[in-house]
Amino acid sequence: MDWFQHSTASHDDPDISDAWDEFGDAGYTVFFVLLELYGREFNHLDNEGFLRLSRTFVRRKLKKSWTKVEQILNFYQKRERIGLKNEGDYIEVRIPVFIDKASTWTRRQARRVVSPSPEVAPEAPHTASREVEVEVEVEVDKEPPLYTPPPEEIEKPKFKSLQAFEEIWKTYPNPTGKKAALKHFKASVKCEAEFTSIKAALKRYLAGDEVRRGFVQHGETWFNNWQDWIDPTEMMMTGTRREEDEDYPGSEAYKAALKRVGFDG
Repeated sequence: MDWFQHSTASHDDPDISDAWDEFGDAGYTVFFVLLELYGREFNHLDNEGFLRLSRTFVRRKLKKSWTKVEQILNFYQKRERIGLKNEGDYIEVRIPVFIDKASTWTRRQARRVVSPSPEVAPEAPHTASREVEVEVEVEVDKEPPLYTPPPEEIEKPKFKSLQAFEEIWKTYPNPTGKKAALKHFKASVKCEAEFTSIKAALKRYLAGDEVRRGFVQHGETWFNNWQDWIDPTEMMMTGTRREEDEDYPGSEAYKAALKRVGFDG
């Protein structure tokens, strides 16, 4: 089969969107590469519409581990988007939507037709009419290849802030004030890049000396100030004050600060 009808908005399909959420872009890639293979070998299906492929070939074609490929294939099988049989080192795949959408004209082949002989002149009544067998070549239109939208046309899944918050909240050692913490999280973490940043900030915070000594901020407090831990100071990491700090008792900076507010002692 040279062509099948393909919707350019397939990324809006609920099953494909769910696969993307669960497996990343591999959920999309595996499905559509499988469609291309199925379409290319459409004339080699068995009587039930199954295409037989070796696992090695599929893994090499997709450039992914067989474990990941098998998980994605099982996902689409449960959603009834494909039929799947495991036969040792081979798999057999059936894609119902391909069979349903196969255009009948793509199956046209050259036909042999029977054409009558040229009209016999009246003055030759003894010439009997006869049939001449003529082979006619039927031109099959060239169809465009299967369209795979470029990455910029594919709508990326929306960032799921609640799911991300629950993931990081489980790792916070003092889960106090969850409601307020969630509010702070939603206001400051709105994409995957910021989610990566807050996880890195939490890792640095948990490595600080104060946390190791058992002092951990309430969750609602830390999630309101987590950005301070993207690039923490030495004092934040060690929990100690240096003599040059204004809040270090006895330092010149401390005395100068007192004088500024009216205390000379």
